[in-house]
Amino acid sequence: MRNLIALITVFVLMFSLFGNVPAANASTNAEGISAPANQEADNVFTFKDLGYSERIMVGPYDSIRIFFSTPINWRLTTGSKMLLKFNTSYSGANIGGSFVGGTLIVYFNGTILETVFLDQVGPVTLELDIPPAALVSNQGDGRHFINLFFDASINCDVEDVNSSVVIGEDSEISLQYLEVSPSLDLSRFPEQFYQPGALFGNATTIVVPDKPSVMELQSAIAVSASLGSVTNGQLPINLLPVGKLTDALRTNNNLIFVGLPSSFPILQNVDLPVPVTGNKLSVSGAAEDDGIIQLAMSPWKQMGVVMFVSGNTEAAVSKAGSMIGFDTIIPSSKSNVAVISNVNPNTSAIPIAETRTFAELGYDLTTLGDEGGQYFSYSFPISSEQASSTGAYLDLVTSHSNLLKLDQTGVSIFLNGQVVSSLEFQEGNEQITTTRIEILPNILRRGKNILEVVSDLRPNNDCASQELNGSWVAISEYSTLRVPVTDNTFDIGGSLDLQNFPEFFLSSDNLSELAFILSKDDTSAWNEASQLAYSLGNLGSVILPDLRVAYGDDIPEDVLNTRSLILIGRASQLPIIGELNELLPAPFLNGLDEAVQPTMLVNYRLLPGVSVGYIQVLPSPWNAEGAILAIMGNTDQGVPMAGQSLLSETLAPKLQGNFAIVYGDDLISTDTRLGPTKDGLAGQLPPEIVTTPEENLTPAAEENAIEQPSGEVEAGVNWILPVIVISTLLILIIVFVVMRRETKLKIVEKPEQE
Repeated sequence: MRNLIALITVFVLMFSLFGNVPAANASTNAEGISAPANQEADNVFTFKDLGYSERIMVGPYDSIRIFFSTPINWRLTTGSKMLLKFNTSYSGANIGGSFVGGTLIVYFNGTILETVFLDQVGPVTLELDIPPAALVSNQGDGRHFINLFFDASINCDVEDVNSSVVIGEDSEISLQYLEVSPSLDLSRFPEQFYQPGALFGNATTIVVPDKPSVMELQSAIAVSASLGSVTNGQLPINLLPVGKLTDALRTNNNLIFVGLPSSFPILQNVDLPVPVTGNKLSVSGAAEDDGIIQLAMSPWKQMGVVMFVSGNTEAAVSKAGSMIGFDTIIPSSKSNVAVISNVNPNTSAIPIAETRTFAELGYDLTTLGDEGGQYFSYSFPISSEQASSTGAYLDLVTSHSNLLKLDQTGVSIFLNGQVVSSLEFQEGNEQITTTRIEILPNILRRGKNILEVVSDLRPNNDCASQELNGSWVAISEYSTLRVPVTDNTFDIGGSLDLQNFPEFFLSSDNLSELAFILSKDDTSAWNEASQLAYSLGNLGSVILPDLRVAYGDDIPEDVLNTRSLILIGRASQLPIIGELNELLPAPFLNGLDEAVQPTMLVNYRLLPGVSVGYIQVLPSPWNAEGAILAIMGNTDQGVPMAGQSLLSETLAPKLQGNFAIVYGDDLISTDTRLGPTKDGLAGQLPPEIVTTPEENLTPAAEENAIEQPSGEVEAGVNWILPVIVISTLLILIIVFVVMRRETKLKIVEKPEQE
């Protein structure tokens, strides 16, 4: 009997062990967007949710700033609170009795919420009310900010004592709000779709007709490029035909419809300021070819918006589509309607002066140090001609405090993430100095450039009163940036190499040298083109895009002769591949979608069910100054593999040469111009990449396949049920055998006892 009890105990313990497997810590909504597991309510956010990473504030002075944006349909109201969690510690001399290690001043939007006296060691949780006056943003872009200032100058009165504070990333802010209708004023665009530092990802779907004309699809992809420019690449977007606009997409996304009015019967459900009447839009005083942009509330998404980019002719749609990236959209008689009579893309590049001061760029005198922080950045645009010219420089005018330890103080200058100079201050130097920093053209980018100044300031006396401003370096607004246009130019990305993407497509200011070549029926390829245009618009700060789109079976001669091309899709669906096959690094033979590698001594065949993407780059045979980028796949699933790898932070750095195979979450690249190699790229693919053939997937299965987490998560869970079942059966068998044996023993023992 004791054996039986022991076995039952083991059974119970094993069942408890397997039955208490932790659940996933995040949920995924219908559109595949994960929600933080620790966010119990939609108005409570941890500092981590706001983008803060835990850090130590060190005395005598230190500060933290956290910026974020609330949804445009929120109006913050009374009852908002902050739950501040911090941990104070002291080091150095032995401290006895009561001791104040400093103060922590807590601000919200510049209003002091509390001055906290740090008089105890260890963790502290403090609840602070946010007064109504502090709930209004004082930032030009509408963001709110939390500022924490640590003042431990009191340490200077006690020898060898140092204070520090750790602000927990699990600190919270509870924002009470009223829902209000978002502004539909086009002059405030793009705030209806994008806010910097937004608390919630606000995805946007661009909707095109089911059978868009070339001009309609071109206008939609131009809208993508414009959105990339005006949102700094921070807005999740996708593009699809109206027939694939599911209920889930309508209720979870803001929508931008691009095309002729007759293509969207669904818009009858939208309260447009200029409704569709008889397949036409009627605006008093507008010409037939005028583009029309409208904003309306979404009937599907709570507090969502719908934009309609349209017109009564294809030329009108094109005008409206190119306007989305303009700095200011001027409404007509109604604030949510704009009428565009003409757009001239040839003059879309605003002239950029060769010499500009920081003041002319919009920046005032900047002081680094103390409350000003140790970092500042400047943004400036340049043209494609300036980016390729030599002779650029920055005359940086600085002044500094006389209370600095000059031999330990320095300032580093970064341009587009690369160090371009370091400033050192020495005894005997003038307090105001001008330093010329030569700029190499291969560091400059056409479009937006970012200049960063990072200081490391060491005062003579760390405990000098803050009011004395003992540690500071000032950057004058009269610092001068010169980026000339000269005959001496640098060939940026002159050798076509995948590692130079996208520089070889940013030679013009408005993408006027680029065309996308797509299949008429490949909606996945349309979306990949939209994603790439969005990225190019962001990187190139494109204002009025002049890109072209052509279907693969009808490419105009002027597109071939004057444009660089991005081909997206399957080789069998793009007839132009037949003309390029002899030039491709890995051609597609016999009308198939699998690329072969003639420079490989051994070629491996991809088995059925294996999806891979191909990326190839080559000079255009029609345009001596043009390039061709082929983004393809051996299956429909392979095409987005290739397209997304160009935008991936982990995969894009691996690209090099002129040919790459993308499989799953990895890729292999090579340069076929270097001659034969014994290693076939397909032979290096791992066996795990075999996938379910597309024809075996139902529409529901396809949707689930996109939204499922990685295979590693599934593998970590699927083994549990079989183990439980097998273990249970084994235990039951053992219990049965033991019980049978004990019964027999009792039967044998009973006659002997009698």
